Amino acid sequence: AVLRRVDCAEVAARMARDGTSQAVSNTIWAMATLGYPARVFPAAVDSARVADTMRREENWQSVANTMWAMAVLGHSPRALARLIDDKAVARKMADDGTPQTLANTMWACATLGIDARALAERVDRAPVAEHLVRVGSPQEVANTMWAMARLKYECPALAKAVGERPGVVMANGTTQNVANTVYAFADLGYFAEAVFEELARHAERIAAQGIGQDIANILWALGIAGMVARHERTVRIFWDEAMSRPAVDFLHIQWSMLLLARLFAKSEGVELQVPRGSEQEKMLKKGASKSTESSERFERAVAKELSRCGFDGFEMEVPPFEAGAGGELMKVDIAWKEAKVALELDGPTHFLKSPRGSAKTLTRDGPSKAKARLLASLGWKVCGFSYLEAERVNAMSDDDRTQFWKAKLAEFGVRPAGQAQTLSALLGELRRKADRDGIR
Repeated sequence: AVLRRVDCAEVAARMARDGTSQAVSNTIWAMATLGYPARVFPAAVDSARVADTMRREENWQSVANTMWAMAVLGHSPRALARLIDDKAVARKMADDGTPQTLANTMWACATLGIDARALAERVDRAPVAEHLVRVGSPQEVANTMWAMARLKYECPALAKAVGERPGVVMANGTTQNVANTVYAFADLGYFAEAVFEELARHAERIAAQGIGQDIANILWALGIAGMVARHERTVRIFWDEAMSRPAVDFLHIQWSMLLLARLFAKSEGVELQVPRGSEQEKMLKKGASKSTESSERFERAVAKELSRCGFDGFEMEVPPFEAGAGGELMKVDIAWKEAKVALELDGPTHFLKSPRGSAKTLTRDGPSKAKARLLASLGWKVCGFSYLEAERVNAMSDDDRTQFWKAKLAEFGVRPAGQAQTLSALLGELRRKADRDGIR
């Protein structure tokens, strides 16, 4: 009854107008903690007046609690988001706030999809990151890493700090803390050996206590990071645990993650067995229907350009595995199947963002690195083409674009239709064919 009274237009407006930042944050925090489905109060709190009050009072714990509550209630704030992305506010929060303040704010922004560039940049400064890991709880460290991965932000200083003290999370955290941390490392492409070594030391406990999502995230991370052969015992502990559990313990997307882990394991020479005729086997097959993210518009534009330049014999969305082992997973964007040449088109989601602004070089994320590694292990030659490269090429004349594609693909033995191969290129193709056929 009290919460209903507060969550009305008159009371909410009065508190937003006259309340302190702590009074506002305590109230909305209580609503979120008690699971009250507030609608009026969050909208009233998300105002320029409240944001100005929080800026003036510099009560960063109140800011963090308010953002956390907004995320739990599913309300995406605008005024408060602008406050957090203010460089001066972000600097003060990072310098004066506690690890809990930073972790809760970053978690809330990531959960709501709010661009927290200014705060992320501050959190990833070495002194702040090292203090967070040294003083923060396992959950605070894990939530911050997870938030960076969710927002696709580079965070080398934070990753280094966690990698130097992996036991903070692996030894002392919950299974969810552990799973979120290794998932974040793999997703960001920070394949830190120390993190996975520490995971291996606690594998039995984590596998036994973890829920299905934790186990799927950890196996996926081991596969993406290319750590299967190196940590085969750890992988088998988690895999055997997954196969021993009821199929309903895992969601459809988690079966896709398990299948990916199995495919990556095979590429490293490790076979993960599935009980024949079991429900787990059926669910893994269904998991193969979950396609990975692709940009159809980008693919069609490049395919049209290749045709204009005289290239033929290529196909779009080609499974790289034999006998359809991977289903819809890990398809090659554009492929010359006979030559096993993969043209991988990398849009913005394939790269990490720099919280410090535009980066001079693009940094691929973990899944993009892993896919290229997997394709290479299957005998494919991988040619990458990024969205930034596409912007540069699209500004060229028709003739220059044609020459660009001829030069780029010639390195992989692909030439426009009817163009004669040089003797050396022809011999190279014959040697590769002989190698594939086992001829010496």
